[in-house]
Amino acid sequence: KVDSRTLSDTMIVNRTFTISQDRDSLVIATPMRILNVGEKFLVVTENRSENFINVFSLPDLRFLYSFGTISNGPNPEEFQSVPIYFNVSGNELISYDGLSRQLRYIELNDTTISKTREVSLSYDGQMDPLNRVRRIRNDLYFADYGSSFGNTDKEHIALKPGVEDSLFTFGRYPESELEGFERYGQFIKENVAKPDGSRFATFYFRYNALKIFASDGERIEAI
Repeated sequence: KVDSRTLSDTMIVNRTFTISQDRDSLVIATPMRILNVGEKFLVVTENRSENFINVFSLPDLRFLYSFGTISNGPNPEEFQSVPIYFNVSGNELISYDGLSRQLRYIELNDTTISKTREVSLSYDGQMDPLNRVRRIRNDLYFADYGSSFGNTDKEHIALKPGVEDSLFTFGRYPESELEGFERYGQFIKENVAKPDGSRFATFYFRYNALKIFASDGERIEAI
């Protein structure tokens, strides 16, 4: 039995992100992701067709520039779709594209961006795009697992960019009669990784539960 806290003791989300600069202000009505890129930049993404990635300077939160268009072109600001998952390594913003199954590394500067490289992220026998892709370190990424057909009770898969063979699977779905996508939807969760890559945590949406893992997939806590 768990006693919930009163509303006044919990966090309340404000879906409008406003940056004021002198008399002008940039209003982002529906922010999707807000994340630090290195110590110099704050990135706020939106769900719209163009300029959906906004870059601000830190610590003064001065707006620098926006980029991102829906296109199949080769330029770093062109994406096949609005990226849902972003990761960070130094001053690089890393996006995962589910259609091409590629990680795109984009270096941020004060006035512009540059694409440094693209690397595949997938595994042999993969049927669906990866969900909730999370960088643990440069040679190790975790993603959701068990969302398709297949006889497995594992929740996560460990992958190395550029290598098709998976490294290992870990975590275990709670016991139920559900399978495949139905089970995945019932036990859907969000995840986060510690910046130094030593810990990985998942938080269930529909259940009052969370799990903490080491970078080798060993479960440390189930709460």
